[in-house]
Amino acid sequence: MNENTVQRRVIDFIEDVLQDVDVRDKQWFIPAIVSHCVCSLGIRREVVEPIVNTWMEHSMMEHLRIQSLERA
Repeated sequence: MNENTVQRRVIDFIEDVLQDVDVRDKQWFIPAIVSHCVCSLGIRREVVEPIVNTWMEHSMMEHLRIQSLERA
């Protein structure tokens, strides 16, 4: 699998699992998501963790941006 395919598979899985989870609670799912990607998708932990962490950072930043727009 090439890098883009791996990243897309991990992100698709994250978005499927966390679509209805409040952004403040998403961090509690990170260990389970990483474990699933390692065990079920066969992707190495050192590849999965940075993808998940980056996705979480972007998700939180988007949440904060939306909140600030709602307050304005």
